[in-house]
Amino acid sequence: MESFNVKDVKRFMAKLLLHEDFDQYEVQEVEIVTDIVFKIDGHVQKSFYSEEEYEELGCPLLIKWKKLRPICYEIIKGKRTPVKFRFVLKLAEEELREITDGLELGFTRQDIGGLYLNIVFENGKLNCITGTSLNIFTMDKSLERVCDKRVAIELEGTEKDENINKV
Repeated sequence: MESFNVKDVKRFMAKLLLHEDFDQYEVQEVEIVTDIVFKIDGHVQKSFYSEEEYEELGCPLLIKWKKLRPICYEIIKGKRTPVKFRFVLKLAEEELREITDGLELGFTRQDIGGLYLNIVFENGKLNCITGTSLNIFTMDKSLERVCDKRVAIELEGTEKDENINKV
């Protein structure tokens, strides 16, 4: 687990809400606090769709950030900064398969519950925190290190080195 403090909040938020930089993630949950609290559970409700529609979507368990991004933008945009917000993003299955298939870390896909990126804004500070969920017990941190490095590279590519500090 790594925590990154984002210095240029405005620029990072533009990347998060207006660009495709984080579209490879699915949304576990969102909480945005303005004058009211908005809570979004990212779990797809299968019963909303016909069986054919659900299969055409690829039978997702979680909504893609790409689909939820404009909704979150509409809630956040404006003259006043939100009191706080929290986005819990999970690396999409396709991306996770690339990691498990491309690297020999000793983990099977079934061993991994998920790779997460938590984006938290509170008290005027924005932090990005990585997380790894495993379905097995292990002292091996190789997957966690790969996840942390991947996020660090994504954040550096998004924000440049001088705008992000590793905490």
